[in-house]
Amino acid sequence: MRMSTSDELCCLGRPFLIAFFVLISTFAWAQFGGGDGTEENPWQIGRPDHLDNIRDHLDGYFRQTGDINLYVPPWNEDQGWVPIGDSDNPFTGYFNGGEYVISGLTINRNDRYQGLFGLVTNGTLKNIALENVALHGGGYRSGSIAGMTNGAVVTNCYTTGTVTTGGGSQSAAFIGAAWGGSIITDCWTDVEFTTSGSSGSGMFGNLYGGSTARNCFSIGSVTTVGTRTVGGLAGIMGSGGNTMINCYSRSSVTAPENGEEIGGLIGRWLSGNTITNCYAASPMDVGQERVGGLIGDCRGGNTAINSYWDTQLSGLEVSDGGEGRLTRQMTYEYDETTYIDWDFDEVWVHDIGGQINDGYPFFFYQGEPPVPLDTPVLVTQLTIIDEVKHILITWEAVEEANSYRIYAVDSPDADDWGDPVAVIDGTQFSEPVDERNRRFYYVIASAAEAP
Repeated sequence: MRMSTSDELCCLGRPFLIAFFVLISTFAWAQFGGGDGTEENPWQIGRPDHLDNIRDHLDGYFRQTGDINLYVPPWNEDQGWVPIGDSDNPFTGYFNGGEYVISGLTINRNDRYQGLFGLVTNGTLKNIALENVALHGGGYRSGSIAGMTNGAVVTNCYTTGTVTTGGGSQSAAFIGAAWGGSIITDCWTDVEFTTSGSSGSGMFGNLYGGSTARNCFSIGSVTTVGTRTVGGLAGIMGSGGNTMINCYSRSSVTAPENGEEIGGLIGRWLSGNTITNCYAASPMDVGQERVGGLIGDCRGGNTAINSYWDTQLSGLEVSDGGEGRLTRQMTYEYDETTYIDWDFDEVWVHDIGGQINDGYPFFFYQGEPPVPLDTPVLVTQLTIIDEVKHILITWEAVEEANSYRIYAVDSPDADDWGDPVAVIDGTQFSEPVDERNRRFYYVIASAAEAP
């Protein structure tokens, strides 16, 4: 019996539709190393092209499965990497870097929202290790990990390399603008950051809109060739009830003599914000107007709780918030008035012997707590070396120590030892006797320097 025309069309249509859906599914699978983009089976990212293909599935789940080198053609050519997600089509998915490295991210583009990700809205970035970044020319809201986050979660990520931005504002070594209740935890940067714009820093250009930074730190350097608003960790902490808790900066900060709103931790601190248990130990080469060792310029209604800056290292006795301390009061063993009510059980670690962070507190996720080292037992004597009278100090090697720091102080009770006069790996030290008969004391401190 012959089928009707409608029956023929129905039957002929089915295999066409089935083939069409198989083609789409196969195409998406071929863009990645496996997975289907669900939370239970995320797409696998193991090559640069896999990473690039995320932009075709901005709401998916992704997991990095191996180290990725972006410093190869075509990813490092011309303007370099194109950020994933923008203001029209933000990334809203979930990316887990698996603690594998993404190296050689290269961007040479003077435009907004530059970074590995451009704009992340209500998405999650975690376990990303971004090394040897070279971001140059990024404009408004640019940073290595993301140009901007809006209501995003960013955790356990870090960046190393160089970030240089132009005349735009809200650019930084990590995230240009963290906004809309973004939560950033356990993240850090070691970046040489330079800007000719405003509101830049070693971590956030602007932390605002009810956002939180927790257990974050920056090292490296922050330099502005402009005139306004940079900080070691945040250029601006904007209005809207933001929180910074358990954070620190050891990034050096450099600004022109006429630079304003320059801070060791935060440049401009707008109203309605709280920082708790934070510190800055930042060498600072800055001007004199609206600058501070911790906060450059506070615009009222803010609270700084148990937060400090190193007055000697910064060269600044002033800050628009926080409390100043001598280096000796901020490094182990600390002054009793420093680090009040800090959590040294689960968050912070005592840097005994200056083995990890030059004596300043650091986070548990930075490494194992150092083992206390014994104090060397010293033997001193006068001797003649090359016909010159010398003081000779010898000691027995201390177990686990691989170096010794020698300090010369005016008093055995000195709070500040200053910089060491020598760091050696042997067990003796000598120098010519001060013929002016000036009395001073030597302090020998054992240390286990990182290899």
